[in-house]
Amino acid sequence: MLHPNLAQVYRERISSLSEALGRPDTRSEAAEAIRSWSDPREVIHPH
Repeated sequence: MLHPNLAQVYRERISSLSEALGRPDTRSEAAEAIRSWSDPREVIHPH
């Protein structure tokens, strides 16, 4: 079962990251957080 407020929490986190990407003092940390979401070795290719 998913948390009932999961969508709202996700929106808030994405909004915060978006704001952080727009500020020079937090841009690199926000970019690293986004890069950590995926592993380029795990790309799924359609067949």
